[in-house]
Amino acid sequence: MMTIAALAGVGILAAQAEATAPHASANSAAKVSATSTNAAPQADALPANSGSGTRIVYSPSLHRVWLVQGSTVSRTMQVVPGTVTPPAGTYPVYAKSPGSTGGDGVSVVYLVRFDSSSSTVFGFDAEAGLIGMPPAPKGHTGGVRMEQTDAQVLYQFAAVGTDVVVV
Repeated sequence: MMTIAALAGVGILAAQAEATAPHASANSAAKVSATSTNAAPQADALPANSGSGTRIVYSPSLHRVWLVQGSTVSRTMQVVPGTVTPPAGTYPVYAKSPGSTGGDGVSVVYLVRFDSSSSTVFGFDAEAGLIGMPPAPKGHTGGVRMEQTDAQVLYQFAAVGTDVVVV
């Protein structure tokens, strides 16, 4: 008998709480849905006009790289651009190195070079021995720096000849 009385009491309390709880109207729910549908593109969305096929897309202004297989983004990552920006265009990866020294004298790992048309060498890399995002470079460099785990993934993704599209 006491169990039945306790259950009835809980049911009454739940009904009272439901009656007094604030609820969103259907109209406000529709506004939320419309707002999220019309929102600006996500910061990590692949830029328009960024080529086709398997490629690496790099946006110096967004500080981001996308690894694209066919028409599918397999990964995107935040980067720290070098002090020299490569011109917009499409470049093939021409060399890879597990370790080297950047143009700014910093020891780097997982280096993927993609443009050698100027006196500045452009490529993706990570600072050796550094965990997390690297600081902004101080010297003259075309090195696009990233976390070591991201640099390793990009290093494994990029074969010599893979296109790098700078947007």
